[in-house]
This record gives sequence, structure tokens and C-alpha cells, in this order.
Amino acid sequence: THPQQYLQQVSIPGRKAVGSGANGGPSPPEQHQQLRAPNAPRLLDRASLAGRKRSLADATLPTVEWQSRSLSGAGGDTVVPRAVPAKMAGDGSTAGASGSRTMEALLGGTLDTSGLSAAGIAELISVLQERQKELEAGEGLEQDKLLVSFLRRAKRLKEDAIHRLQEQVDSIVRDIEIVYAKPRYANRSRVDASAALADFEDSSAAEAVARSARVSSDDGGDGVASGGAEDGEMGGVHGWNVEEDAQLVARKSRIGRHFDELEVRYLAFAPWRHDGVLGGGAGDEDVGGGAAVEGQDDAARLGALDTFADDLVQFSKYSGMRCVATLKHGARHFEGSSGTGDLYSANNIVSSIEFDRESELIATAGVMKRIKIFELGNILNSRVELHYPVREMVTRAKLSCLSWNAYIRSHLISSDYEGVVSLWDTHSCQMVAEFEEHEKRAWSVDFSTVNPTMFASASDDGRVKLWSTNQMSSVVTIENRANVCCVKFNPESSFHIAFGSADHKVHYYDLRFPRDALTVFRGHVKAVSYVKFLSGTELVSASTDSSLKLWSARPGGGLTNSFGGHRNEKNFVGLAASVGGNYISCGSEDNAVYTYYKSVSTPLLAYKFGSANPVTGEEIEDGGNQFVSSVCWCPKYGNTLLAANSQGTIKVLELV
Repeated sequence: THPQQYLQQVSIPGRKAVGSGANGGPSPPEQHQQLRAPNAPRLLDRASLAGRKRSLADATLPTVEWQSRSLSGAGGDTVVPRAVPAKMAGDGSTAGASGSRTMEALLGGTLDTSGLSAAGIAELISVLQERQKELEAGEGLEQDKLLVSFLRRAKRLKEDAIHRLQEQVDSIVRDIEIVYAKPRYANRSRVDASAALADFEDSSAAEAVARSARVSSDDGGDGVASGGAEDGEMGGVHGWNVEEDAQLVARKSRIGRHFDELEVRYLAFAPWRHDGVLGGGAGDEDVGGGAAVEGQDDAARLGALDTFADDLVQFSKYSGMRCVATLKHGARHFEGSSGTGDLYSANNIVSSIEFDRESELIATAGVMKRIKIFELGNILNSRVELHYPVREMVTRAKLSCLSWNAYIRSHLISSDYEGVVSLWDTHSCQMVAEFEEHEKRAWSVDFSTVNPTMFASASDDGRVKLWSTNQMSSVVTIENRANVCCVKFNPESSFHIAFGSADHKVHYYDLRFPRDALTVFRGHVKAVSYVKFLSGTELVSASTDSSLKLWSARPGGGLTNSFGGHRNEKNFVGLAASVGGNYISCGSEDNAVYTYYKSVSTPLLAYKFGSANPVTGEEIEDGGNQFVSSVCWCPKYGNTLLAANSQGTIKVLELV
């Protein structure tokens, strides 16, 4: 409340503002006190208010403070304005303390400066300016602390990175020296060895090779360019065969496209350090075993380098896939068919392709309720465009998976959509036995390669069952809490199996202790549709999360690589690994088959199917909603791959 408000005279109707004496009534102040409201503040008389008004105008004030209490005077409690001089407060506050309270009033939004003099306002501004400087100094200091902390950490990290890079450079230099020290270069000078191992990083060298290759081709030569005497070189660059040089350039190009991933692979081959070579000083020569340690390091490193060099060779070996033959899985005539149209039916998914132990027979199965047997030799040696099966077996239900017996050549097992596992004799085309214990669709079946009488099956009922061909009931049952989509035996053990499940996991079991898994591999985010062993200690899994994952089955092992580039969100698209486990292939929902090298996470090669015309059977470019549903590598021919799509078309592909 402003001081002026207390200067208003109170007028009370029906009463005279006179002092006591005439009528014996109370004096005006007493009268006002008696007539005021119960909770109203006591008012000052005219003289007191006038005196205080002059004090407000004449006093020189050091600052202004917030008065949160009333002042006591002779007449009792007296209301004081919100903003008053420090003198009037009567509490002995200093200018500093008063300034602090003023700041509190400012921050609280309760300071009223209407009663201040010009000098008081100037003092207030001065206090605010000082406070502003203090705040700015504090905020600037905090800002600089954060900045310096960040810069110091960045400097430390970069120094660590430089140190690591320098170690890697030193290691690479040492590896180059180890390669030059191989026995095959022992009788050559360093210059000759460098020339023999010349790199094609220099574009002029690559252009010279390409130019020599074109000249040789135009002249109809045998691939060897004969340069003039002034060239100082014969047969291409550094005296090499031009065709070989061109292949080397092509390989380098393929390596260059995946250089970053291959570099990671190279660095992973060096868990050890060249401590005796790179980190030693002059004093190391006094250590008696120094030379022996260096020799052991070099020998170990040479073995690792040879392994990595083999990776480079295998990775850069192929540049594409070509189709050498086409098979048809569809039936030309069956009940309810309408002529040859069913041969190219859109509902003709091939779910499984398998080679027998000699890689001579190919078995295929799918939703057409037929197992078909093809002869690979006839396919590769014939010039006929389309090939048909030599044997065929009709089943009562749609088929999901096939597996050949590794010892009894004619024995083949199948799993179907009714949960039945059947044993077939492919020579007589007759069923030998049926195994019926699964309560739902059986997705996968697999013969053990070590024990020819044992096989496993996996089902939507959440069970993996182990069977023997010598009895009709299962030997072991593994209960899983989710649907089981696939199962596979370890190729080096009849006691170890892996299966993939709808719980997004790969489970690895020792059948001698089927109660608990040896290892559960976690990493996929959707159902695991396939598992395949690359070796006794490595397996790969496929999932409808559009990824493949490579796992180590060693004790304590886990994820070693992930692959992506194909598309797989809802269908079974197949999974296969080549002999030796270097190449991994899978289908895709873009109607293509993709091949990965196991050390590189992106696709190495791809081949896209066309869509068959339902009338003529000819392929057209648009694959529509078709997808590659099954793949299989030929064990006998390491560069031959079979792939089938959802229209029943099977391609024999050759890596070139």
C-alpha cells in the first residue's frame, strides 16, 4: 500500500470530528479506533503521517529494503509501506545486507519502488549492475570449465587414437617385412622382391595392364603382350602374364569395395603384439632370448598372415553368378489341374533342396506334395533348357524339409505340415516308415552325419525330438517354450544339436544332458528360421529380422559376425553354406539369392530371379511378390549353388 493512501481522512456519517470536552464524547482518534472494523489496521493521525511524508522526501537513503513486519509506535501497531528507507525500518541493517534483501525482493517480484528517491534508484541500479557482473563472471567460469574439460578429453582420446594408429602402422610395416622374408624371395634382392610384389595402387600401372590386355585381345594373341625393348618389360607389368595381371586388377577392385571390413578382419588376426620387435629399445639386445622370441613372433605372425591371405583369395575369387540350367518342380498334370499352367503356378513354393552323399542326386520338395529326384550329371551335361525329374514320390501333405542319410544312399527323410516325419527309399520310391508324435506342423528334419541311424525333428508344438530308424518312438524329447522352426546336427558329433526358435534364440544342446542347453545364442529380434553348421565349432542362423548371424560354438563363444543386405520379414527363404564354410547363401523376398563371405557382413554376390509367365513359362523381369524359398550348395563342386523360388523354378548357378 502506498504512503499517500494513509493521508485520506476518514469521514464517519452521523458523528462530528471534534475532541472530547463538549459532549464528553471520545476524542477523534479514540472514536476512529472504536468505529474501525475488527480486522482493520490502526491508522496514523494527520500530524504523524505528515511528518513521515516529509522524512520520505528529505532523507538520503543508502538503499531500500523489504519490510516484512510492522513498526511499533506509541499508539500501538502501525502499518508501514512495503518499500521504505532503511532508516525508517529501525533494525540497524547495513547497506550490504539491505542490498541482499533487495535482491531477494527483486527475485521474488515483490519490490515496489514507487516511494524511492532518485538517489535510492541510482543506488539500486548500482547494486543490480554489480550483481549482474557477479552472475556473468560465475556463468562464464562454469562455461569455460566445461569447455576446457571437453577439449582435454578430446585431446586425450585423439592422442590415444594416434598411439593406436602408430602401433598399427608399425605392425603393418613389420608384416610387409615378414612377407619379403619368405623363402620364395630369399634369392632375390629387395628391389626384385618389391617388383615381383608390385602393387596396382598406381593408376598408371593398372591402365598399362588394361591397355596391354586390349592390345593382346585385338591382335588375337594368346594373352601375353610383347612390349618393345624400350619398355624394359615383357609380358605386361613386371613380366607377368597380361591375363593374370588383369585378373589381379579385378580382384583388387573387389577387395577395394569391401576394404574397411577386410581391414577389420586383418586387425582381428593380431591378438598378440610385436613387443619384442616394435616396443624394444637398444637394451633388448642384451636379453639372451630376444632373437628367439622375435623368431617365434615372426613365425606365428606369418601363419596368421597366410590365413588372412587365403581369405583375400577366396573373397576376391568370384565376381558373379551365372545360370547354367533351370529345373521345374511343378507337376504338369495332377488332380484339379488345368494343363501346363500349374507348372508355373504362383503357389508352387520349393521348401527344400538337398544333395545326396555323392552329389549326384538332387531331391526337392514343397507345397505341391511331391518329392522329386533330379540327376546333376544329366543337368550339367545336357543342352536342354528345361530339366525334369527322373523319379517322383507323392506325399499326403505339404512338405517342409528333406534330409539325406549320409551312409545309406537311398534313404531320405521328410517332414510335413501335419507333423509327420517319413522315411523314404528313393530307389523304390516307397515310404519305409512314418514317425508320428508331433502335435503340430513339423518344420525341420535332419539326419546325423556321424550316426546314420539317428535323426532329429522340430515342430510348432515347441518340441525337438530325437529318433532312431530302429524304433518307431522317439528317443529323446527337448521341450521348448516357443515354436521350433529348425534343427541341425553338429557335423562332427552325434550328441550336439542346434535349433532355432520363435523366441528369437538359437539353442545349442548336448543330447546326453537334454535338460538344459549348453549355450543359448541371443541377438536376433525375430524368429530364427534356419541354422546351419559351417564346421564343428561355427554355425550360422537366419531370421525374419532380415539378418544372418555367425556364432562360435566353442565354450564361452558367441556372436562373431552379422550379415545384412537381403530382405526377409515373413517367409522361409533358405540358408546354405559351402564346403569349407567360406560362403553363406540365403534367399530373399525380392526374388533374389544372396551370397556372403563369412568375414564380410555385406553381400558378395547376388542373382535375381525373373517371374515366370503363367502362359508361356518364360521369365519376365518383374518378380512381383515372388521370393527365393530354398538354397543349397553342391558338396562336390564348390562353385555350384542351387536356388529355388516360390514359383517352383530351380536355378543351377555357377560362381564365376
